[in-house]
Amino acid sequence: MRTLLHRMPGGLRLVILGALLAVLALGLALSCASLLAFAVGVSAGAAIILVVRARRVPEPGVGHRPEPASCSPSAPDAPAPLPDRRHALDVLAEAIDAARRDGGSVAVIVLDIDGFRKINSHYGWAGGDEVLHECMARLAARLGPDDLLAHQGGNEFIVVCRQAGRDGATALARGLQECMRLPFAPGGHCVFLSASVGIAVLPPEPCQAPQLLHMAQVASACARHEGPAHLCFYMPRMGGAIRERVDLETMLCHAIERKEFVLQYQPRISMKDGHMVGVEALVRWRHPELGLLSPARFIPLAEESGLINELDLWVLREACTCAAAWRAQGLFGGRVSVNLSARQFQQPGLAGRVRSALEDSGLAPAGLELEITESTVMHDTEDAADLLRSLRELGVTVSIDDFGTGYSSLSYLKRFPLDVLKIDRAFVRDMEGDVTGAAIIRAIITLAHSLGLSAVAEGVETAEQVAFLKENGCDEIQGYYFSRPVWPDEVARLLAEEAPALCSTM
Repeated sequence: MRTLLHRMPGGLRLVILGALLAVLALGLALSCASLLAFAVGVSAGAAIILVVRARRVPEPGVGHRPEPASCSPSAPDAPAPLPDRRHALDVLAEAIDAARRDGGSVAVIVLDIDGFRKINSHYGWAGGDEVLHECMARLAARLGPDDLLAHQGGNEFIVVCRQAGRDGATALARGLQECMRLPFAPGGHCVFLSASVGIAVLPPEPCQAPQLLHMAQVASACARHEGPAHLCFYMPRMGGAIRERVDLETMLCHAIERKEFVLQYQPRISMKDGHMVGVEALVRWRHPELGLLSPARFIPLAEESGLINELDLWVLREACTCAAAWRAQGLFGGRVSVNLSARQFQQPGLAGRVRSALEDSGLAPAGLELEITESTVMHDTEDAADLLRSLRELGVTVSIDDFGTGYSSLSYLKRFPLDVLKIDRAFVRDMEGDVTGAAIIRAIITLAHSLGLSAVAEGVETAEQVAFLKENGCDEIQGYYFSRPVWPDEVARLLAEEAPALCSTM
């Protein structure tokens, strides 16, 4: 978003931001929706497309969904079955023999459709088959006469590139990724996909077909680990990284029962009086061999393995128990906020699980805040609205986390029962010396207040940021300027001793 805004002519950028602030200041008329979709997310159109491609979900229906005509139609007839892995290995073995004999080269490409399971979840098996058939047709159309396309199974394809070295394989792989970026239309719905690619080139030393294919699969796994739409060439060190990942996933399965997960808490400070009004619960894994691991090391694994629901529930219950204990000691009257994953949010019975956690811990509903990302609530807006209402009826607070990095649409803000907008740390980080970034933060704060919501800024690290946010009416602040995430006993100490001293600098 910020990159596109910077690339716009200065006058146009100021006009857009000025218009946004003016409309918001007038009270948020209904026609403001189109202006916000254009101004707060001038790159929102482009940024949203990129996010949707990366996450493989249908675009929201507010202002950004392409016209149905722009979606590539699925293949009218199911293509002939592709060769399987065994056939691909036979062809690869012949290609290796020919390359050794003639002094040529061979490359293997393994291509994975990112997040394909979500297609089956949203559109059923028929929709998944429709997309798979279209993928086969597109990939086959990109291959040369000497290339072989095979279906490994599920969402994975193999391409044997006869007489191709590193450069030729790279060019072909980029072309395959490019054709996957065009929209698909399962059941008439516009969906964007991406593909992760691993490539292995025949090495000088002896190498058999199964070994070369395995090398490409290892490279593909590393590409998926880097994120959607990545391309990786096999390197010997990758084998160790894959083994470490497998070992980590195996130990993750037992981490909850072994009580290896722990919570730290980061204080949230009121800009009105400088008091600590809340904390955010942040999960860590106390790995018996690797030490304390951040969520970035294990949350993606938990999501892929399906353990995220169990982990989310543990965090919720532990955070409620800890907050109830602080309240019982008379130390804390604020809220503890807990992040909900998309999987937990979409799992039936969430309101019941939240109610149970509150009742078992003795925490009053007013003491709990649930943080949900923008993309999570946009999968099915009607069901999301009903679920958010059921959570609000319990008496808990609901916030949108990392606001401004997802869909940033006024439509869901108007329809969904929300309490808080959390400004993403990226905007806070970039606002110093950045006129555009500062204007976006002002607009988000004004938007929140116009809708009767509180605005909370994350990632606050400097006195200048504090001063700017206070001047522009931000309600709460969270970040290293006040405190890093700390252990529960340190929270109690901050509440009793350090918070007043920290806040006296505001």
